[in-house]
Amino acid sequence: MDDLPPPDAASVNPGIDRADALDALRGLAVLMMVFSGLVPRKPPLPAWMYHAQVAPPDFVFDPLLPGLTWVDWVFPLFLFAMGVSIPLALSRRIDRLVGDDSLTLIAIVRLLWDIARRWIELSAFAIVLQHFRPNHLSAKPTDLTWCLTLIGFGLLTLVYVRWPQSWRSRCPDWMPIAAKVVGWIAIAILMATLPFRDDTGFDLARQDVILMLLAVSALVSSLLWLVTRSRGSWRLGALALLLALRLSATADGWVASVWNGSPVSWLFRVEYLQYLFIVVPGTIAGDLLLRYWRDRAVETSRDLATHAVSRWRWLAIAKLLGLLLLTLLIGLQGRWVGLTTAIAIVGVVIILVSLPRGDHLSAGDRFRSQLIRWGSYWLILGLFFEPFQGGIHKDPPTLSYFFITVAMSLFLWVNLTIAIEDFDRPFRTRRWLQLAIDNGRNPMVAYVAYANVLLPVFNLTRLHPGLSLLTQAPVLAMMRAIVYTLLVALFTSWLLRLKIIWRTG
Repeated sequence: MDDLPPPDAASVNPGIDRADALDALRGLAVLMMVFSGLVPRKPPLPAWMYHAQVAPPDFVFDPLLPGLTWVDWVFPLFLFAMGVSIPLALSRRIDRLVGDDSLTLIAIVRLLWDIARRWIELSAFAIVLQHFRPNHLSAKPTDLTWCLTLIGFGLLTLVYVRWPQSWRSRCPDWMPIAAKVVGWIAIAILMATLPFRDDTGFDLARQDVILMLLAVSALVSSLLWLVTRSRGSWRLGALALLLALRLSATADGWVASVWNGSPVSWLFRVEYLQYLFIVVPGTIAGDLLLRYWRDRAVETSRDLATHAVSRWRWLAIAKLLGLLLLTLLIGLQGRWVGLTTAIAIVGVVIILVSLPRGDHLSAGDRFRSQLIRWGSYWLILGLFFEPFQGGIHKDPPTLSYFFITVAMSLFLWVNLTIAIEDFDRPFRTRRWLQLAIDNGRNPMVAYVAYANVLLPVFNLTRLHPGLSLLTQAPVLAMMRAIVYTLLVALFTSWLLRLKIIWRTG
């Protein structure tokens, strides 16, 4: 990777407030996560509808069973989107602190505090949320359980909602802080008094592992980006060091002791760092997005008209990328590894040859081409690692799993970018993706909405037991899962319209 200049948030096109394609990517990831948890197991569906290592009909976890399904891709897709967001968020923060000046010691301290605060708040979210899950509040949920679950959602809203300017203008300045304090006090009281499942009480080890992984990954990758923001190649060097640690941890010695241990295992585990193989490539893509915004800010409409590549050419490339994604999911799950690798390499070559070239390409064309080239690199690297560690699998994660899912995430992001930027005017593609975009802008709510809002309401009104009884057939059970996911998406979008957005940091 060429070393990038320090991202300059001030030079970003002020007309581009959001990366809609990135929001859509994040929203699709969280909605796919919700849907994957609702896919019925009785009667069982085809194996590709579940985690590859929890195959039907027995659904017994087998760590030696290789394969890759769309369900296995969901978590790294979200991790990748988080990685892309890190340069965007930190560069904006740097611009607010120092503008065009160099970082001062005070600014660095404030940045470090912001990063640490986000880690602490996300870790706390992982612990508190898990305690307010209905299956952790009680082994046999009752109406009281469902009410406590809804109360937990309300308290988490007090703690994590970002007050919009319209709210602040109507309230005293101390109101947001007071609401947060009240929320935390109420949560602390409930944590200390509720018996929870099996009368075990509050337990720091009871936590949402996905959120804890996100917290650790966000902490370390943010620090790494801050150190290497003008030296992208250093980040690749850090990945090489991480690879050495990851491989050495499989042998006896001090590396294995460090890798598998932690003085505070409920808060930070060294082995979680392996997910930087997904997040760090995301930060590299985030740097490319910042550079794209900077270049587009100085690009005139005449330049765009003269040098932009035909959208139909990009549509053809998007279709090839979509076919490549299907090939990977089908071939790796079906264990046709050699054939899949050969087809993927040929497909990558065709796509790379099809990319536009020249010194006068538009900023958007250069950006998409760079993402595809990076995705091609990560894909080939992952496919070469596929036979290693017994084939690709999610848990324990293999190196091929990290790199292949990064490539797939990049390719999907390119396709969403093409759909939104090139085909919104003739086909209104943004409208069709708006639910995903909305959920990507409010992902914390989307992540908790089913278990902490929809399910309690449906159980208190006795709708869920009745619907479950009436939708036992495979097709009807799938329709129920789709409807529930759609309701989560609509609820999250509605809260976004009301400016009720959860944020950490």
